[in-house]
Amino acid sequence: MNRRLALLLWLLPVLAAAPATAAETRRWVVDTTADLLAGHGEGVEVSPDGRLRWALGWSAGPAFDEPVVMAGARAADGSLLVATSHPARLYRVRGAELELLAEVPAEQVTAMVVSDRSTIVLATAAPSALWEFSGGELAELGRPAAGAIWDLALHRGTVVAAGGSPATLYRLAGRGLERWLELPDLHARCLASDGERLLVGTSGKGLVLSVDAAGRLGILVDSPFTEISDLAVGGGAVWAAALVGEPPAPKAADKGAQEEAAEGELQAEVRGGEDLTLPKVNGATATSEILRVTPEGGLLRVHRFTKQVASAIAWDGEGLLAGTGWEGEVWRFVAEGGARLATVDAVQVVGILDGGAALLTQGPGGVVWRSADAARPGRFRSAPQQYEQPVRPGEYRVDPPSSAARIRFRAGVSAQPDDTWLPWSEWLPASGGPVPLPPARALQWEVELAPSGGEPTAVERVEVAAVDVNLPPQIAEIVVEEPGVVYLAAPPPSGPVLDAANPDVNGIFTVIDESQTANGSPTKGKKFYRAGWRTVSWQVADANGDPLRFALELESR
Repeated sequence: MNRRLALLLWLLPVLAAAPATAAETRRWVVDTTADLLAGHGEGVEVSPDGRLRWALGWSAGPAFDEPVVMAGARAADGSLLVATSHPARLYRVRGAELELLAEVPAEQVTAMVVSDRSTIVLATAAPSALWEFSGGELAELGRPAAGAIWDLALHRGTVVAAGGSPATLYRLAGRGLERWLELPDLHARCLASDGERLLVGTSGKGLVLSVDAAGRLGILVDSPFTEISDLAVGGGAVWAAALVGEPPAPKAADKGAQEEAAEGELQAEVRGGEDLTLPKVNGATATSEILRVTPEGGLLRVHRFTKQVASAIAWDGEGLLAGTGWEGEVWRFVAEGGARLATVDAVQVVGILDGGAALLTQGPGGVVWRSADAARPGRFRSAPQQYEQPVRPGEYRVDPPSSAARIRFRAGVSAQPDDTWLPWSEWLPASGGPVPLPPARALQWEVELAPSGGEPTAVERVEVAAVDVNLPPQIAEIVVEEPGVVYLAAPPPSGPVLDAANPDVNGIFTVIDESQTANGSPTKGKKFYRAGWRTVSWQVADANGDPLRFALELESR
């Protein structure tokens, strides 16, 4: 072999030739409950079996002069009983009609329960007392020795009251209000009954406690939050809404120090909890959380909010409804998570009655009814799908196809939609067809659902095909070694200099090492010498990850 070899530097077009295989088609499929719960919508709900369904929303009911409608219950005749605060009044609500039943001598009604077909029991603050409304008359039943009453529940035929501080349970007996159990926290905040156990959510430590028929206490949840705002039972599980409530009482030496500490706590709440130890999610403050306790006693964190404050929850027969503050929103949760169901015209949803048949709100105070408007469409927006490399959108398919649904798409380069994203495409049939978008790094779709023939519209699967934009390989480095240098994976038996008397049959050999280093890059091997040889090495990257073939052209002179 002639030792005078010249390397033709035509390597760039040779190494950038077509890859061994074409770019594969990617399929973005959304067809599970978890996939759907990553998105959000209005007027739609996610079913436990992984379907997106049209759902009734809520529409405004009667207007109240009072700013807060805090408590409510269904009467025996089907009407809704609600109580307001500032001032405290008891109303009967039918549709948009209000009937004032009683002026309650207090500033705030905190809870209500209907103990039988005609007796209404109310709890108030300022003053803290328990009241009975029956036969058109309001009578006081008793007052706690200390603190306030925050919630009422009917458990085993007995009215139970939750109060604090200190955290205490009371029962309504023949002699009136009697102290029953003291709890290890500042406040007993909310109550629920599963028929066998009384469930108690506390404020201060954020506990969920259980009380059995013998009056024995057990603990189900020790939350990282400071307050359990509401409890619900459904689907064989116990559900809880946990949030950041009142901070612990100050440990001060004298009255002046206590007043100064209390002022500091109020400021901490106003500043968003800068002085409180708040749970963190991805480095951001978490405001509230939805928890689920399985029948076996396992604790599952279903969802954490970083802005919304989950203040009220209720079981709707198939999922959990949650009302929030910051903005008045209704979310719906199943076993694996939840998605926003609707937004109402209020600052906060403070109560959910009859599995969502009515909502109680503040800012303004009101009753919001489950809407009967079956013509109103619902919309759902998927979570964005991001790709490592630009893709060319292909065909989409919606199952089952429906004339009562339609779909549209948008695309961009950032992981989350922003001002750089393209506008939405025109609405397309919810069946199948090409996605009318140029290549992009991220995609998103939105479906609009409406009832069809009286039956709710449902989507079970959305599939979008995309093909990577096939980018050419990039040569990062070409190295021509000095004459005589070769690289081998293992040392030859003859020492660092190879015998050149017997060249390989092809006149040339490769020393590519198939093994890789710990970081995944191929090894070059160890350096040796072989007279009459010249080593050329290169590094090439392919953005699509395609396997590549290389050809090296030489010219002898």
